[in-house]
Amino acid sequence: MVDVSDKRLAVAKDLGVTDVINAAKEDVYQRAKELTGEVPITIIQGLATSPAVDVIYDCVGYIQERPEAPVIQQALLIAREYGKVVVHGVFEAPVNLELMPMVLKHVQVLGSYGFVPDDVYKALELMRDRQVDRMRLVSHEYPIEEAGQAFDIMCQVDNSVKVVVNI
Repeated sequence: MVDVSDKRLAVAKDLGVTDVINAAKEDVYQRAKELTGEVPITIIQGLATSPAVDVIYDCVGYIQERPEAPVIQQALLIAREYGKVVVHGVFEAPVNLELMPMVLKHVQVLGSYGFVPDDVYKALELMRDRQVDRMRLVSHEYPIEEAGQAFDIMCQVDNSVKVVVNI
């Protein structure tokens, strides 16, 4: 898992994620290579390799105030040849991308906004059967009257994981 928040990465580790990368402190491309190994890019025989990452989920999109390149750009660089990038995040503004990594590696980019009903039923079942404890992800709860404060804390990535507004 990659994030810019040590708090969120710690929660991910606590929930069973084996490897985490703080994108604000580490070179994500290099760490991905260290963790997964390298595979050749066959169209550039002998000249280039890529981390051996099969599938990447971009759950961020593009946040204008973040100084890093858009997550999708990093994903296109990190995905292996014939890998997949599933874009689930929301984009606050148009982005400029270098698409040659996608072309050279035949990376498939898929958009996904939301879910299908079967996913919701499965998630509810996992929570009902206590196989998933969703409350471990909740760092803050606010009543609807304090929704403004909830949004403020949600934007503080070092201080929050998931913020719930109760209606």
